[in-house]
Amino acid sequence: LATSSLLVICIWSAHLKLPLLILTAYIPPMNSTAKTQKLWENFAAQVDQALSKYPNAWVILTGDFNARIGSSDEVVLPLVLGASDLVLPPPWFYRSSKDFKVNPAGKHLVTLAIDQGLLFLNGLVNFKYSGCFTCITPNGPSTVDYLLVSPDLYALCTNMQVGEYLGGDHLPLWFELTPAGLGTPFVRSAIPQEVTISRKPIKWS
Repeated sequence: LATSSLLVICIWSAHLKLPLLILTAYIPPMNSTAKTQKLWENFAAQVDQALSKYPNAWVILTGDFNARIGSSDEVVLPLVLGASDLVLPPPWFYRSSKDFKVNPAGKHLVTLAIDQGLLFLNGLVNFKYSGCFTCITPNGPSTVDYLLVSPDLYALCTNMQVGEYLGGDHLPLWFELTPAGLGTPFVRSAIPQEVTISRKPIKWS
């Protein structure tokens, strides 16, 4: 599957006997709320189509989304779910980012993550280095590039970082997986919303 916004690569692992879906995305910035809404509706449908085709796949969704999701889940989730007392299970609410802004695209991206049961690695794994800005422009720094994974891959992730500047406006993202637990089947479902969690805010020094 390839569209103007999304490229989907499916790799079959004979060892795991499971497919790995790598989805790379680019969502251009939009000044119109209506255009943003339509663009993200189409993008969400494309992601859903790809993930529905391989319901047992392990998933990596990454790219430049031009989406800003705030410094923590406590900031962005009330804007998405419309509730002050949120009950998403861990690791939600453990994310910590240097980017404090939330934009409309960010709310759409968080909605997609919840709907598809994906987790942000930015600011969650090794938050001191993964919660850094990913885009540096004359208008200032921002975090608009993300790594999202299915919970099975999150459980294997031991490191994630925003890499060193290599040129251009964006910084590279990379992450590491441990082989422990490989081969465990996973069936995707939206992250349940009935589990009450404790919140652990993190302050940047």
